Amino acid sequence: MAKLICRLPWSKGVGDSEHSDVGKGEEFTTGSEYGRTFKVGAALYVVAPFSCRLLPSSSIDKITRKFTRYGLATVFSVPSSGKDARSTVRLSWIQKALKDYEMVDDVFDQAFLATVVFNGGGKRKPRITPKAKQYLTKLGARGIVLCSGVADLPPGPYYMTGHQMRDVWKLEDDTYGTCMVTVAPKSK
Repeated sequence: MAKLICRLPWSKGVGDSEHSDVGKGEEFTTGSEYGRTFKVGAALYVVAPFSCRLLPSSSIDKITRKFTRYGLATVFSVPSSGKDARSTVRLSWIQKALKDYEMVDDVFDQAFLATVVFNGGGKRKPRITPKAKQYLTKLGARGIVLCSGVADLPPGPYYMTGHQMRDVWKLEDDTYGTCMVTVAPKSK
């Protein structure tokens, strides 16, 4: 397969992060049927070429004026605190969840905190404490999405395009030459 050099559609600074080359107008390598590649620090990622999941028309809490609905995002599943109770996202919960991501999820990087999506398990959107919001802002968050009951939205890093959440895969060098076959999921 031939590799193509192209400019990504967000080349005017939309969706960029201080840790990411996404959106800085640089050229990226891409394979048309497998998605677009981009760098976060030294790591190379691929964004799925098709929409994987949709967010409902939920309220977005703009933390800064630079917030955009395009760019890197992280989804957290907030456990329900009861049938009709509203969950509260607290600072201690976020710190523990981030520590877990950093230990378990090899795709996650702090740059994916540009937009943070909290998906509550109940019928009501979760709320977030001011201390938790301030902590996320210090880590680079520019926007927070609060939604509930989105069943097909597993936690983890994504690329957000409007209300579409696209899967992101981290590419690793095959330094030992052991890769026999590379596979990529097809659109549904």
